[in-house]
Amino acid sequence: MKKNRSFAIFLSIVVILLSVSCTKEAPAVGVDPDDMTINQYVNHWILEEMGTYYLWNNKIPSRLDDTIDPESYFDSMLYKYDQYLRPDGDRFSWIQDNYLELLEQLSGVASNEPGFEYKWYGYNDNDVFGEIAYVKKETEAQALGLKRGQVFTHVNNIKLTTSNYQTVMSEAKQNPSITLKVFDALLDLDASELYFDNEQNLTIKTLSRYAENPIHLDTVYSVKGKTIGYLVYNFFAPDSGDETGSYDLDLNNAIAKFTDNGVDNLILDLRYNSGGRVSSAIYLSSMIVRGLDINNIFCQMEYNKGYNDWIIERYGADYLKDPFTNTITVYDKEGNEKREHNLNNIGNLQNLIILTGNWTASASEMVINGLKPYMDLYLAGNVTIGKNVASSTFYVENDSKNKWGMQPIIAKYYNSQGKSDFTSGFTPDYLDPDTWNMPKKELGDIDEALLDIAIRQITGEALPAPQTRSLHLAPSFMREMGSSLDHKAWSNQIIARKR
Repeated sequence: MKKNRSFAIFLSIVVILLSVSCTKEAPAVGVDPDDMTINQYVNHWILEEMGTYYLWNNKIPSRLDDTIDPESYFDSMLYKYDQYLRPDGDRFSWIQDNYLELLEQLSGVASNEPGFEYKWYGYNDNDVFGEIAYVKKETEAQALGLKRGQVFTHVNNIKLTTSNYQTVMSEAKQNPSITLKVFDALLDLDASELYFDNEQNLTIKTLSRYAENPIHLDTVYSVKGKTIGYLVYNFFAPDSGDETGSYDLDLNNAIAKFTDNGVDNLILDLRYNSGGRVSSAIYLSSMIVRGLDINNIFCQMEYNKGYNDWIIERYGADYLKDPFTNTITVYDKEGNEKREHNLNNIGNLQNLIILTGNWTASASEMVINGLKPYMDLYLAGNVTIGKNVASSTFYVENDSKNKWGMQPIIAKYYNSQGKSDFTSGFTPDYLDPDTWNMPKKELGDIDEALLDIAIRQITGEALPAPQTRSLHLAPSFMREMGSSLDHKAWSNQIIARKR
């Protein structure tokens, strides 16, 4: 049986008759929807879907107040993580009041986009600056020369402080343009000094709708007799939501470029990649796995008992397993196959180096976990998030009473060896959080901190002494305060299909 590989992130309301182990009260039978309040109408839908698909559906409280707003109602039924009481609990489920916006965001489409991602740092007592993590392609921020590693202390002429930085930035992005006071920054850890230099004032037009391609950079280096491919891949999505599969096909073309150039060593930069679609994770892994064999299992899913049993009874246990593949399939919105493309595999890599950071999560970790049984990996960077569960997107189309979309955890995933034991994250072989390296080089610059480490590992050069996560690294007058990456819709998400 050929499995449907749509891995669709849309899920219209579907009634599946199965017995689930659940302590919840069933939705009222025979209640006329016209007699419900809007909250009750939406909440009954939430309860029905969560009772069927939620991974911890047997933990849903038996009594819930269906009159409260849907966000609070959804929150009230979650089996929430607690380090001591519920270490196996839910850290990642969420809900949003507009499913159309949710679907766009999961495909990398943003409104009011300034054209760059940034990290927040507090310094001195109350001051805050933003550090540019990376600048997005085909934006005015890129055209004006904004660079990774530059910092900004003022937004629209307002100095950023611990009490206003989030509000000021949020409000500024609602405007047609945003003005930043930008500096080059140098942090001298030995002298406990932070220096700002080369002040600029940049006014950047925001984009009302911007579709970010997850392939930020693909390039080839020739260093000391080694041909090295470098791929910066920032989230997992097949396309911008237009059902073309364009991002997956762009990824396939990037791998073809590597093979055409004789690449036999690969550096995969996932430090800003917090997740996305299972299908794209399978495609990427199939492109780079050594000795591609479509009979080998990449990952396997485990759902709640009732749903898992229903799948096995109807389709067999193998249906829970996803193998590697040698084709890329493009589907339409209804899950019907449109066309297939041959998948490019890079061949027998001598080295695969994966760069990680504290936003590396979910589908990125699935790639690491799924490849480990088949080839040696070398990780450099920071400890990953530790997300070994998958979500799916639920919504109802064309329902004027219910515009909500929810992203509950529905499965736990394992590799072919049955391993899923990385809830504390993957610890890199070379641990360097790359937080206090200022100024930072551009991504792709061979002197950029983590890229330099990866190239040295491949060429056999001596590595510098690695940093650690010890507290002494953090200067007393500076502290990390979050990032724009924390608020991405795909942040820490792996999007599984409902089977």
